[in-house]
Amino acid sequence: MSTEPVQIRPYRTADRDAILALAPRLTEGKAPWRDDDAWLTAVVGWVADAADAAGRDDNALFVAVDGEQIVGFVHAAERTHFTGQVDTYVGELVTAAGQERRGIARALMQAAEEWGAARGLDCLTLETGMLNHSARAFYQSLGYREEDVRFTRQLRGGGDTRRPDLSTPRQEDLPLHRRLAAELFNGTWTLLEQSGRTPDDDARMIHMAHASAYHWLQVGTPLHVARSHWLCSRVYSALHRSEPALYHAQFVLDLCEEHGIGDFDLGYAYEALARAHAVAGNDAESARWRDRAQAAAADIAEDEDRELLLTDLTTIPS
Repeated sequence: MSTEPVQIRPYRTADRDAILALAPRLTEGKAPWRDDDAWLTAVVGWVADAADAAGRDDNALFVAVDGEQIVGFVHAAERTHFTGQVDTYVGELVTAAGQERRGIARALMQAAEEWGAARGLDCLTLETGMLNHSARAFYQSLGYREEDVRFTRQLRGGGDTRRPDLSTPRQEDLPLHRRLAAELFNGTWTLLEQSGRTPDDDARMIHMAHASAYHWLQVGTPLHVARSHWLCSRVYSALHRSEPALYHAQFVLDLCEEHGIGDFDLGYAYEALARAHAVAGNDAESARWRDRAQAAAADIAEDEDRELLLTDLTTIPS
């Protein structure tokens, strides 16, 4: 897989087969009570329709190109809300398998947003499956908010469908999510500082960090979510696992940039990247991010927070 940035450009007729080949990616997150074959037939039809409409003034189709390969696409169109307001509507957003975490989906969404803004449209709307948790988290990281919810109950077959949907927290569970998120975060930190951890301790530390992140996803703000990813990155750096450490560190920075999070947390986003690159043996990249963290320390309002960051930076291997 290339590490070079992809090119985002308008769809061309010659791209049709390539984007149709990506259509099965739209079956991810399908509700289990929906027919697999019918779902696949539908999504292929959606993509074909998007290609057919690409030349119309009220439609736009952008592809992501890596060299000669199409690695993603997004289809945007005008759609009228029941209030009469005309929105930009993203019907399909697809990234090729194995191309995740390269910023492709983010770049495609930016192209769709710019297209809608240029047309004077105030909102961009889209839909995704309730069970497509990764897509929901991605859109939330871009600042999208849930607006409508569709409920479904099977009337025949499929067992008892009256069980609660655990993908959306119940109001009465929110205090529990908050308490567990904080307790697991603090417990993870206790293990990080513990000397002589056993392999079982390491495994428990990983599980606790991710469990804390899950609970913050239910009730937290982007700031909470960013801090939970920072904790995951620190855990993996402590365990000398560079790939997940880099993954979570980049997530921290992405969230800070998307939501205007600065001060202490932005400095620690740079710190996490510096530490993860050090674990990976990328000395030049580690030094670059360490320098950015040190520069960001000057913008931290509280003296204690600034000193904490600067002290932490000295613990990164150089």
